[in-house]
Amino acid sequence: MSNEAIFDTLYITNSFKNQQFLLYAHYIHIMAYLACILSLYDGDNSSDWQYSFLATVDDVPFSADIANAINFLDEKGYIVRQKDKDYKISQIGENTISEFVSYHSYESRKHYLEAACTCLTTLPLSIFKRAIKQEPGLSRIYNYSQDRYLIQEAESAELYTQFGILLKHIGKVNNLFLPASVWLMSLANSEYSSNVVNGDI
Repeated sequence: MSNEAIFDTLYITNSFKNQQFLLYAHYIHIMAYLACILSLYDGDNSSDWQYSFLATVDDVPFSADIANAINFLDEKGYIVRQKDKDYKISQIGENTISEFVSYHSYESRKHYLEAACTCLTTLPLSIFKRAIKQEPGLSRIYNYSQDRYLIQEAESAELYTQFGILLKHIGKVNNLFLPASVWLMSLANSEYSSNVVNGDI
């Protein structure tokens, strides 16, 4: 379990403290995964994220570091599992993340985590889910019969290409919500178009 996974889990949970949204564990995995992907928009390498993600049959995407961080923070009382099995940040968790965000080592992560969380709370949930399924790595999951690591060389190359197009039109921005939301809407629309062609809608 990495320190970055602990920070990310606390940051994501804290971002939803005032939202009328049931933050289940799988959403924490998805937010961390999306944040990692968005770091590629700035030219980063996925290995710079400090922990990895798997595409699994049950949890897509899944990070062992995030799963361990959720369990650790829940056991220590930094986050609290509710009766509906969603998670809320506790007061000690809020105090801790308030301290963590001042650390220079986590500065760049906030940029991507904030954009990821804003996408989930701003875009219609059905569109968000549809878009995530069409992300280059996850869209290939059914081609494999076993767990596999996400954001590998082929997926990274495709993401760099997609983000390169966005960069030409949007450029480098301090708030990544705009390119992130445009990218997700494009993915969602591509899946909708595919379903129409195949007669699934």
